[in-house]
Amino acid sequence: MDFFRPIDILSIILIIFTLKKWKLDITELFLWITIFVLIFFSSFLGLQVTNSFDLKNGLGFLYKFFFIYAFKNSLFVIEPDKKQLKIIYNLWYVVYYILMIWVFIYVYLVSNKLLAGSLRPSFPFSNDYQYSDAHLYSNYLSLSFIFFHLTRDFFKFPKIIRLIELILIFPSIFLTGSRNGLLLILLSLPAIIILNYKNMRYLSKELLYFGVAFLFSFVLFLNISGDPSLIIKRTLSFSVDASILGRVTKFQTAVQEASNSIYLFGVGLFSKQGIWYDGMHSQIIATGGLVSLLIFFLLFFYYWRGREKAFRRKKIYYLFSLLFFLYFISNLITEFALVSRSLIPFLFYIFILINIEKSEDKIKYFDEVNQE
Repeated sequence: MDFFRPIDILSIILIIFTLKKWKLDITELFLWITIFVLIFFSSFLGLQVTNSFDLKNGLGFLYKFFFIYAFKNSLFVIEPDKKQLKIIYNLWYVVYYILMIWVFIYVYLVSNKLLAGSLRPSFPFSNDYQYSDAHLYSNYLSLSFIFFHLTRDFFKFPKIIRLIELILIFPSIFLTGSRNGLLLILLSLPAIIILNYKNMRYLSKELLYFGVAFLFSFVLFLNISGDPSLIIKRTLSFSVDASILGRVTKFQTAVQEASNSIYLFGVGLFSKQGIWYDGMHSQIIATGGLVSLLIFFLLFFYYWRGREKAFRRKKIYYLFSLLFFLYFISNLITEFALVSRSLIPFLFYIFILINIEKSEDKIKYFDEVNQE
């Protein structure tokens, strides 16, 4: 498997240039050091109790675990001014917009035999379109929609652009054939409505927008036939199928591997039977056992509690809470935090929220940004 992509190379450059500026949090550092000690100890045990040794994947996942800590610390020391923050926001919105439209282009190209690949879409410039990363794609589109929809009052775009986005986002998620993105949308809809509530007129307009978007999706689906319709049916089906049973099987495999060390430790980075376990909890159990899983939960709650100090404004506070909760749920489905194409956008969204919060005068700040 490929561990390094262009986005990883750019991120490593950022880490190198910001390393001296890191603001170390002793508690966070202690938890991460504990995790790595447990992983290395489990790796030693794994070499003793198994006959397998996979150096490439072992080093690859060591990099992935370290990347979470390193990139987060490198990104969060950057202090953009209001103009730079607007540029960062706009760039990520353009990326999200392009990737949303790419779903339709990809499905059209594959359906008409103009591109060889799986009908379920993959990111542009993927190494192999036959191997779909639609679950990652769907998750990215959903989290991005939630983030940009709930921050649209802070950074203005023409209404026609936002309306086109609202019309296209649901069909694009359905066409991925992955249910995790739809699940995140359904979980977040009550929060989206509550956080956007200002008065009944505003609420009615919000419900009208979503109604038009769902109506467009319904009409579109009625006119789709052939293979794309099968993908849509898969997205809308939440019955127990091979995908869900596969996750259960991989979890059982992870527990079985941890049983070699009385469940407290795993088999480490180099002796695992699997590569991806379709769930961060399963990945951690296989790698570091139940003790490592406990430390990861403590780390999650430490970051969760950190929002009390980082955010004073209610809307930003609740938006961070929503995004962080959804990303936690996402990682119980698949270990997205170990994939740079998922982790980097998520951390940038949190970075933007933190820097919105740092504004001393909210009204003046956003008025100035939107007038530029």
